[in-house]
Amino acid sequence: MPVIKNKQTFDDAILMRKMGLTHEQIKTKLGVSLGWCNDHLKDVEDVVKQTKIAVSEICNLALRPEGIIFKEFLNVFIRHDLDEKHGVERPTNYERYKHIRDLMRKNKNPAYLFRKPYVSPSEPYLSVFKLEELARQIALKIQSDVTDLKNSLPDEDFSEASVKGIAADLLILVEAKVLGYATPYQKAQQLRKQLKETAEKLSHRVQPSQREIDFQHNPVKEDDIGVPKYAIPSKSFMAGFQPMVIS
Repeated sequence: MPVIKNKQTFDDAILMRKMGLTHEQIKTKLGVSLGWCNDHLKDVEDVVKQTKIAVSEICNLALRPEGIIFKEFLNVFIRHDLDEKHGVERPTNYERYKHIRDLMRKNKNPAYLFRKPYVSPSEPYLSVFKLEELARQIALKIQSDVTDLKNSLPDEDFSEASVKGIAADLLILVEAKVLGYATPYQKAQQLRKQLKETAEKLSHRVQPSQREIDFQHNPVKEDDIGVPKYAIPSKSFMAGFQPMVIS
């Protein structure tokens, strides 16, 4: 391989090719020549070829009456050995799935169907209704619990916007505990850090109530309140970015 004068340009080109950009598109975006692309991107062409085959299979599955779900998409990529780690910066499997799905939607072919697994092929409207009903029940529960929290705080007069702010922070923490994905987990950790800093400052500035004193003497550990083990992303998850190529 020729000497690489600019490693950042090389890394960007590799990532763009794996994301599905053609040599012509890479040339335009990075200001390199087609010859440069041919010389520097040889090592990813096997991945490109296998991904094209996999995408063709995925399109065929998406043309079925029941369409395709993410698990089936992932099985295709695993079968073609495309879940291996190629390079440093990689999209996740689900990001690749969304990328392919969005490309198919841009083709405006109504026959392609990328279905969420909770939407039953035989009961689609009922499935959506059940999800909406569950969301309504959870929303009512959150509203009730936020109201209880607001009423339990002795020294605040909450505006409507403040109550919505409580609900927003609560949803960040719930999302991280339920899903365990990297982004909501990081958001929740950032929020927890901010809340802890606020609490520490207030503990030195304001006389605590008796309930606060009792709580500090008998704090509740997170393990005691049913935090799922999968709420903390594993090392393999945090490193599990995969290549995606479509052209």
